[in-house]
Amino acid sequence: MPEAARKRSNPCSPKELTDDDKALVRETWKEAAKPEVQAGQKLFRKIFQISPDALNYFSNSDTESDEFKAHITLVMSTLDKAVVKEALLFTFSQELKDVFTEKCQAAWALTFDILVDAMAVGMVA
Repeated sequence: MPEAARKRSNPCSPKELTDDDKALVRETWKEAAKPEVQAGQKLFRKIFQISPDALNYFSNSDTESDEFKAHITLVMSTLDKAVVKEALLFTFSQELKDVFTEKCQAAWALTFDILVDAMAVGMVA
């Protein structure tokens, strides 16, 4: 793997956010996601506008229906978790400095994913 790819926070993607971009996303996410359903409805309406074929992936594409609102809530929650994960890993990298190696970051990322999965199971149960 090239050295530049190893240093990226997401080695699977050639795209990289600047620190300013990351801070801006973190600062604006909470407002953008409020309220979750309305923000999600706008998101999906825009997706359907940009790519009408995306409607084919849904048995019910009525963004006002309870079924679709439940889907929207799940999607927005997932996006929220991704932002929280990035913030957590960034904070640990700042606090732990040299101790926060690639191996340590991977272990914390996996731990976060396991915790999120366990919370999701608990919410359904």
